[in-house]
Amino acid sequence: MFLENLKILNDLNEVSIFVRCFLSMFLAGVIGIEREAKRRPAGFRTYVIVCLGSALIMMTNQYIYISQRAEDSTRIVAQVVSGIGFLGAGTILVTRQNQVKGLTTAAGLWACAALGIAVGCGFYTGAIMGFLAILCSIQVLHAIDGKIYSNSRILSVYLELDSVRNMRSLLTYARSHEIELSNLELISQKQDELDMIGLITTVRVKEWTAHKSILEEFAQLDGVSFVEEIK
Repeated sequence: MFLENLKILNDLNEVSIFVRCFLSMFLAGVIGIEREAKRRPAGFRTYVIVCLGSALIMMTNQYIYISQRAEDSTRIVAQVVSGIGFLGAGTILVTRQNQVKGLTTAAGLWACAALGIAVGCGFYTGAIMGFLAILCSIQVLHAIDGKIYSNSRILSVYLELDSVRNMRSLLTYARSHEIELSNLELISQKQDELDMIGLITTVRVKEWTAHKSILEEFAQLDGVSFVEEIK
């Protein structure tokens, strides 16, 4: 709590305003660069602007309280917490294979807004520790999450079949290898003037098998033109 005890940084003045703006841009910029490198919908500039805007709103909120002695000093901040959800929702996409993408980006923007609020009110220790925790969640926990998922006996698969009749070979293969197919969803589509059938299904295997080998075996079945795992 050393920084919070410095009067020049704790009070709202030219020095503290500069430090808070710079710190919010720096912390959000580091997270944004990591997102930008992975080609996510929201990258470096988006994260910086969200965090800086939240910090400015918090400082404005603090200024209103100091200058006008407003009783409710959290009303503006509450609007930031709820309002950032609209921006985050715009980064969530659903692909034609019903893959949901952008959830981590949306959560990151929301957390980045909270980071800006912490910096804006002068809670420097909480902002720095929160920044480290967010960065750890995005990078370190991503690797752990991938490890857990790759060792799972359940996976979601998207396949494209030449026709609905080719489902027989898929179902026969699944039964012979004790593979359970559930939540089957058919998607009719045209490709190169041919009627293709898209199939989304949840695959449950009896024993752990590398997901890659399962996909390769599905791809070799009659009538299967394309297969990929939905993550």
